[in-house]
Amino acid sequence: MIGRERVDLDRKRFYRLRRSSVPPIGERIDFCQDYRPWENGEPLVYKTYFRERSDK
Repeated sequence: MIGRERVDLDRKRFYRLRRSSVPPIGERIDFCQDYRPWENGEPLVYKTYFRERSDK
């Protein structure tokens, strides 16, 4: 059963890469909700894409 799930997952990834390089909105929202590298002391990978808050 796990082998079949793996094949289905690979098909979905292949289709997404073939269709476009932008993941669907649901996957982007999930990523944003789960992305917390500071909890493990890891650096912020996407920091260069955001400005610092100016209302300090």
